[in-house]
Amino acid sequence: VKGRKDWPGLRADFFGCDYFDLHRLRGPPGPPGKNGVPGPPGDRGSPGKDGHQGLAGVKGIHGGVGKRGLPGIPGPIPEPVNCLWDVWSPWTACSATCGGGFKRRERNIKKYPQNGGDNCNGLTFAYGMCGQESCPAMVETKSQASSNATAAASKTGSAT
Repeated sequence: VKGRKDWPGLRADFFGCDYFDLHRLRGPPGPPGKNGVPGPPGDRGSPGKDGHQGLAGVKGIHGGVGKRGLPGIPGPIPEPVNCLWDVWSPWTACSATCGGGFKRRERNIKKYPQNGGDNCNGLTFAYGMCGQESCPAMVETKSQASSNATAAASKTGSAT
């Protein structure tokens, strides 16, 4: 480390500086005071009249549980809240396009009853009939007709 060896607190690691000049930070020392330069610290004096404070005493034990206090004033009585249904969901698609089918919708509870309020009346699910139109007659292909004829012949042959 380049720099002065008579400054033991000197460090030469800030941003490329080789040594640090303390006079730039503090300025040059001032003239000596009226009574001269202070000397080294003196010896420690003897304790005062009272001496040192003694150790703290042993803590006492806690008492038992006290009597129960008086009851507080009652709080306000909350208003009852009645149950409230949410809106119905849209109907589902019909289970059949013809010959009779079913559709379904549902709803949930939006607000539950509280403080003695009324319960929700009604159902959570609703079912309806749909697709009640009669189905058109089926046209059989030749392969379906021959397989149906074979099945009918085997039933009549096994019944005899």
